[in-house]
Amino acid sequence: MSVVYPQIRTSADLLKSTLRIEELIPFLKKQEAKSCAMVNSTLYGLLPFWHSVKQAGIHPVIGLDIKVQFANEAKLPLIIYAKDNVGYKNLLKISSSISIRADRLIPWRWLAAYSKGCIAIIPVISENGIWLQEQHVSLIAHVKDTFQSEVYFGISRSGGMVSPYEKKVSYASEHFQVKCMAIHECLFLQPEEYFPYQVARAIETGVKLSEGIHKNQENQFTPTQKQWKAWFHDKIDWLEESKRVMLSCQVEITNQGHYMPKYPLPADKNAETELAKLAYQGLKERLSTDSPGEVYINRLKYELNIIQSMGYADYFLIVADFMNYARTANIFTGPGRGSSASSLVAYCLYITQVDPIQYGLLFERFLNPERITLPDIDIDFVDT
Repeated sequence: MSVVYPQIRTSADLLKSTLRIEELIPFLKKQEAKSCAMVNSTLYGLLPFWHSVKQAGIHPVIGLDIKVQFANEAKLPLIIYAKDNVGYKNLLKISSSISIRADRLIPWRWLAAYSKGCIAIIPVISENGIWLQEQHVSLIAHVKDTFQSEVYFGISRSGGMVSPYEKKVSYASEHFQVKCMAIHECLFLQPEEYFPYQVARAIETGVKLSEGIHKNQENQFTPTQKQWKAWFHDKIDWLEESKRVMLSCQVEITNQGHYMPKYPLPADKNAETELAKLAYQGLKERLSTDSPGEVYINRLKYELNIIQSMGYADYFLIVADFMNYARTANIFTGPGRGSSASSLVAYCLYITQVDPIQYGLLFERFLNPERITLPDIDIDFVDT
């Protein structure tokens, strides 16, 4: 029977794991792994994982390990897989939503809105069986209603230890008509790498190793195929269900160049026209005249033509937008650094504070059609 790894947390989840892809891939190939899921707290590090696993002939699965804030103030763990490309796009939204929240929680109503194309794995015995507590068990029905048939109970037997909560899980599985699958969170590769993992966790939390709060995770190593089968020797169907669920996840990630964000504008406006309008308006303000000199007008026309022809009008509008917000919110920014200071458009949009005409700065150092690279406007923000 082939083996799958449904819950790999990689070192891209900074200081939460010491599992590096270059060490993981040879191990997975040795175990003849059929599939592997990256389940981090955000999607950082996804592309290197995806391409490395794919190249190794292993089926990659994209997942997230999240905490959901329900209406009754319950904060419960959940694992989300992308079943298809719609789900992958929703996972991107979920990851972004978590990243902008100080508490790193995602409200249930947000998750429900991003549920299409996703599979929900309820880790029913984690955190001392929190999902099975009387005040929370009814929430399983909410998850099932939202994700429909794509809901499973994930059961871990780290180190082969059978949880006393498994009896309750059997009842809940029958009651809610939810199948069980084997899961195991891998946080480091070999058992002997437990200490470096503890060090990483101590660095992140700022708690001394001697205080011992990072103990009791010694079994979160990456099990061999033999260990996997031994842990679930009496529940082979759970292992098979894990394999079936993971292989059902069919996401395709193609590299079709750069995807630039779009600046939100009304339907009757476009980024190119808006950029030109703001640039000419800014030029008049900068020079304190309604009739800028020919040198400035020609330079501005030239730059706008290059920016628009290369498709970067939205980029300039977005940078100008957050720089404008910084000024109104009294957030100090730098005057402009590197080649972006040679752009008159950037100066007119108040992105930089240097007049490139006055100092003879060449726009071509920043952007030109013969050097097909993305524009790079370095911004310094005060660290407070």
